[in-house]
Amino acid sequence: VVTESGLPESREIWEYILGKNGSDSVVARDTMYKRGLNKMYANWTEGRALIEWMREYNRNHDNKLHYYGSDIGGFYQDWKTPFASIFGYLQKVDAPFAKVISTDLSPFLDILSQNARVNHSEHLSALEKARLEILLDDLLWHMDSHREEYVAKSESDETEFEWARQSVESMRLADNYYRNYLQQCHPKTSKFVGLDGREIAMHRNVLWALDQRRRCGDGTGKLIIIHHVVHTKTESQCQEDPWGY
Repeated sequence: VVTESGLPESREIWEYILGKNGSDSVVARDTMYKRGLNKMYANWTEGRALIEWMREYNRNHDNKLHYYGSDIGGFYQDWKTPFASIFGYLQKVDAPFAKVISTDLSPFLDILSQNARVNHSEHLSALEKARLEILLDDLLWHMDSHREEYVAKSESDETEFEWARQSVESMRLADNYYRNYLQQCHPKTSKFVGLDGREIAMHRNVLWALDQRRRCGDGTGKLIIIHHVVHTKTESQCQEDPWGY
């Protein structure tokens, strides 16, 4: 099952459904939902009921069901939470690099730890935005360049690496979406076209989830995707300017 919530954060729900974490404490479970699901998705009774049903089903069916978020990391609010998981993984497989990249990104994460989209727009200069983009691009390149080394040091074959790598990709696409989003106010000077940044991120994250199920499941890769109809970009969903289809 793939729903419209941040991919990096969704790992906590993925682990919960597979019985890798969890607690009978109401407070602990509520905290888990708020960390693993973005905004209103953590509060919806139906969404929580689905996740609880999937967890219970897996207890008796050899963990056949999995959950992924399809959306940009951090959603519109908090970048520190998804990066804490990314840095945690890098610390285990490459502590020296983890120290360097966490230090380089720290000033940006302080600004983007709350109200991230607005703060990205209003509190980062053009030079700082370019620097952030370069750091995220380089982080993804570094992980791809050290894939075999990192996988060998990971706890669960490729799965742990894959989650960390796609989380970086999701944050990179969030940064691109924020820059893209702002450009709607400047149609004559924009370097970007349209406001499809979230849909691009969702598309890539869904393809990643599909690949995970094909490689790690029974080879068929079946997904149920749940999100707002506006993200399908079909003819019936033409919106007013500047969104269009």
